[in-house]
Amino acid sequence: MKFKTYPSYKGSVVEWLGEVPEEWGIKKIKYLFEIRKRIAGKEGYPVLSITQRGIKVKDTISGEGQLAMDYSKYQFVEIGDFAMNHMDLLTGYVDLSRFYFNRYKVH
Repeated sequence: MKFKTYPSYKGSVVEWLGEVPEEWGIKKIKYLFEIRKRIAGKEGYPVLSITQRGIKVKDTISGEGQLAMDYSKYQFVEIGDFAMNHMDLLTGYVDLSRFYFNRYKVH
């Protein structure tokens, strides 16, 4: 992979990162993302599961794996959404969605 070359660089505050382009700055993560709450409100929609291997469509029929008592509080996601399982942040369950599930369409 080849990256764009910048005219000048500076040291970063992160040792493993090394030098970064001079024009780069530091921003709090809350200014880079928008938190969206799109709650399903009822059951009957496909359910996504955020796993260590990425986002997958969950099989809620078979009874295998962890099952929730109520999927109506799950949220809809769109393609490109950065999703995280707030119940499992210590294990690093985060991914970009390749799926589009909302109350109107399923792709």
